[in-house]
Amino acid sequence: MSTALTINPLRKGDLTSVVSIEKSVYATPWNIEHFAEIVDLPCGLGLIACVDPGEVIGYAVGWVAADEAELANIAVVAEQRGQGVGGRLLREISVTARSRGADRMYLEVRRSNRDAQRFYANHGFDRVGRRSGYYSGPREDAVVMAVDLVKREG
Repeated sequence: MSTALTINPLRKGDLTSVVSIEKSVYATPWNIEHFAEIVDLPCGLGLIACVDPGEVIGYAVGWVAADEAELANIAVVAEQRGQGVGGRLLREISVTARSRGADRMYLEVRRSNRDAQRFYANHGFDRVGRRSGYYSGPREDAVVMAVDLVKREG
């Protein structure tokens, strides 16, 4: 990546860019209202990755409930994958979740998405369960993964 990468809080003005990335990545993409709800939630987590001069190239969203966080969605534009953007977003959202009291972060990933499972495993996530028929379009089981954020701090 030739330009500087910055991680910033997700704002409503970023939602059009985020939805564009979402549609390019996911078979059943969230719409703008889903992301707007996350921005509006007091427990919501939302970060964007930008390159100068402010072009959004990735995002991560989720929420914190009590001492647990959920990573709901993370994506990076195709031409920027493999350059550490996703890892940086994942680290930053983990730090943000921890600062809001989360001890553990969970996520679901399609059972067939081995690349994503490897990515999460490389960032400390372990398989902790399965959700039958969790995904639609096409219907598929989810692998549940989690990371201990307290151990990550040390």
